[in-house]
Amino acid sequence: MTKAWRLGLIGSLVLLSLMLASPCGAQGGIQVVRNAYDYAFRDHITFNLEASSDTDITEVILAARISGESGRQRDESEFEPGQSVSVEVTWDEMAEDTYRPPGVTVKYWWEIQDAAGNQVKTEPVTFVYMDDRHPWQVLDNEAVALYWYKGDDSLGSALFERAVQALDQISAELGVQVENQVKVFVYGTYDDLRVALGEGSHEWVGGTSFTDYAVIALGVAPDNLDYGLRVVPHELTHAVLAQMMEPPFGKLPHWMEEGLAMHYEGSMTDDESVALQEAVENNSLLSIRSLASNFPQDYDQAILSYAESNSVIEFIFEVYGNKVMAQLLEVFAVGAHQDDGFREVLGFDVDGLEDEWRAYIGAPSREGVTRATLVPMETPETTALTPLPQLTGTPQAAATRREPEDNPPTSKSKSPTGLWCLSPLLGAALLGLFLLFRPRASG
Repeated sequence: MTKAWRLGLIGSLVLLSLMLASPCGAQGGIQVVRNAYDYAFRDHITFNLEASSDTDITEVILAARISGESGRQRDESEFEPGQSVSVEVTWDEMAEDTYRPPGVTVKYWWEIQDAAGNQVKTEPVTFVYMDDRHPWQVLDNEAVALYWYKGDDSLGSALFERAVQALDQISAELGVQVENQVKVFVYGTYDDLRVALGEGSHEWVGGTSFTDYAVIALGVAPDNLDYGLRVVPHELTHAVLAQMMEPPFGKLPHWMEEGLAMHYEGSMTDDESVALQEAVENNSLLSIRSLASNFPQDYDQAILSYAESNSVIEFIFEVYGNKVMAQLLEVFAVGAHQDDGFREVLGFDVDGLEDEWRAYIGAPSREGVTRATLVPMETPETTALTPLPQLTGTPQAAATRREPEDNPPTSKSKSPTGLWCLSPLLGAALLGLFLLFRPRASG
């Protein structure tokens, strides 16, 4: 081996050592000393970071993903650059345009840069944003988690069992499965519920489904279990259907979604039955087409809207069966217009559906309507309505009763590691090569 060749080999190894050491050694200059968060529900979420570096830290960004919200949130921190910095970012949870319900999952991390161009991204920290003003108990399985704090164990068990039965019925009739676990928060008083819902919530609201977040908030007093057994499956239906509809185009007509929610809730209330019967007798039914968007604000008209919606849904189930209802959901999930959806599955538009429904319940025909011959189609096999399960036995074995876990402890950020640790080994190797191939004096 010639002297020139040996010197070239040594030079190449030195250059490789420098290339491996430089980038990783620079990244190791930034150290995270403290990474923490705290929150108070409906007030604030605060994030704290302390970091240091061999040179001034010039940029700190908080990045976060919130379950149910598209994209990510980024907050650039304001601080005085220095070798040691302390940064705090606070989200105002009282603002109406940033309301988040209990139970959402927050995942966050920090992106840090110093004057030398070194960059560090911390390991993500995940926590659940809970309403920390109440001592929640929970029953859950993969599909649903039910939280309550007021009333004994029997209240939570009965409501959880009803939720499981409703989901089983939805799955059996429509083939719809829960993709993301739905969290149901049962507030023991309506006052507690309204406080949790925030400014602008109506006094008459007894429950609401935050479909984007897969979260439901209800007001169920311990002595009003019957109401709870109705409202839990009602709101669960909204949550499950929302997971099936494919954004941004998937959407059910309003009457269809409310009618399905009432179907899984149970039979009509006395007020709804009376309103529907009187409208049939007085020929004052609302057109189905008019119920495709929001229902009337007038109380009596709203009751009639719910009753009609439920009646039409029961008509479809009883005459055309579960399979046809499932097909309707599928075409609406991919953005079909109301008329197009019914034409594709049933062979007639929404007006034709109303004509069939009116005849089925013995109501007068729509005024000025001439019955047309329907598009020939294969009549699906009629399927009887599945009766609502009776509340017997105990929740599914898969469900576990536990106290909600406290917020996970503040995670300790790991110091960045890299290939710089290879530099001592490469240095030793270079020294060995030098000693092995060093020029020797000729004897």
